[in-house]
Amino acid sequence: FAVDSLECLVKNGRLSGAAGFLGKYLKIKPLLGLCEDGSIQAIEKIRTTKKALEAVCDHFKEYTKGHKFEAYIIYTGDELKDFFVETIKEKLGLENLVEFPCSPVVGCHVGANAIGLGCFLKD
Repeated sequence: FAVDSLECLVKNGRLSGAAGFLGKYLKIKPLLGLCEDGSIQAIEKIRTTKKALEAVCDHFKEYTKGHKFEAYIIYTGDELKDFFVETIKEKLGLENLVEFPCSPVVGCHVGANAIGLGCFLKD
């Protein structure tokens, strides 16, 4: 996930108020990843939304290298979705993306305009 706003991360206790204030001031966009043990961890901190979406594509490309897969995006708001789909097509050459709106449970933790890219490996 690329998280656009730190507000919900602060409200639900995943980020301190001071870190949230500083991150907002510096326009930090954390990338959150699902680890093998099922936990969600910050895997990178990027300074702008555009760079964060490009970094999501880079991580995805590395993860899927040499595999057959079906890709999907999961999003909490339409604002970034169309831009992200174009970024995916440009950087990864993927045309057939399945789009899922995020569940309210996840959405309340990552906030509005969070977006993720995932896949089902076929091999």
